[in-house]
Formats: sequence, structure tokens, C-alpha cells
Amino acid sequence: MHQLYMILSGVAIAGAYVPFVVGTLRGPIVPNRATWLSWFVLDCLMAASGIASNIGPSVIMPIIWGVGAAIMLWLAFTKGSRDPFTILEKTCLVMSGVGILLWATVGSPRLAMIASVSACAIGGIPTLIKAWKQPWTESMAGWLLMITGSIFSSLAVEVWTFDSGFLPITMGVYQTIVTIPLVREWARTTRRSSL
Repeated sequence: MHQLYMILSGVAIAGAYVPFVVGTLRGPIVPNRATWLSWFVLDCLMAASGIASNIGPSVIMPIIWGVGAAIMLWLAFTKGSRDPFTILEKTCLVMSGVGILLWATVGSPRLAMIASVSACAIGGIPTLIKAWKQPWTESMAGWLLMITGSIFSSLAVEVWTFDSGFLPITMGVYQTIVTIPLVREWARTTRRSSL
């Protein structure tokens, strides 16, 4: 059953990129360059690490994230904002870079995991803020599918420990915080159009 949940998680996460890509190409989705740059680097490192460590089928998750992040990074730089990076974005890029560096160099697997998940969350701060300030520039369907992927990923955990639960719980919380203003905006827009 755990393998099925892992497959469903991969399908949901891969599917999440479809509304992100389509929404960016057609508008009004505007991916944040700093966030997707951080996520692309981290996802590629995680995929490379998983392949090198021969972790088996679970390597599919970071590979899906890496391919999706590569597409979104390209779209962020070609279709996204042309404004210079803000101080917040630069700060998040630097802090995420420090987390990635710690992840790559620390000797403890637990500290490496905490550093990588922290780098991912810090890199996502610009998108989180944008979602609350300009919810129409994010894809509600994409983020709901990401949450679904995190739920299935959590269900795939066979034995719950800090190490096995930290990533799916942290990412699920982050994704939920990003999605709340998108759902609120959708409800507000739906209510207005029905009047």
C-alpha cells in the first residue's frame, strides 16, 4: 500500500506542474524567479544525491520536482517579472544557498535533511508573500495538487519518526499556507460573479 501512495504522490506532484505551466503561458500566473531558482538547484541536488545513493523508486520524487522546477525556472525568467531581484528575494536566495551548502557538506544525515528542507522553505518565502499579496498570480489548482502529493507522500511513510515525517509535514504546511489566500480569492471571485 505504501508503494501505491508513493506513486499517487508522484502523479499528483507531476500533475501540479500542468496548471502552473499553462497558467504561466496563458496568464495570469507569474512564477517568482528567486523561489524557482532555489527550488531548481535544491531539487537537482536531491535527485543527484538519490541516484548516487541508489535509494530506489523513491528517487522519482526529486526527479519529478527537478524537471518541474526546471520548466518553471525557465518560465519564471522568460514570462515572469523583469524587475530586479528585491532585497527580500536576494536575502532568501543567499539564505537558501547557505542551507544548500550545509546540506551538501554536513556529516549528519539529520542535519543535512533539516538544512535542505529549510533551504526549500526559505527559498519559497517570496512565493508565499506573493500568494498573500497577489493571489491571482498563483495557481490554486497547482497548489492543491501539491498538497495532495504531500498527503499521499505522508501516507507512504511506513514508520513515523522525525526523519521520515519532517519533509512531508513541513512541505504540506508550507503548501497549505500558500494555498489559503488562493482559495479565499477564488471564493471571493466566485461570490462576486454569482451576484
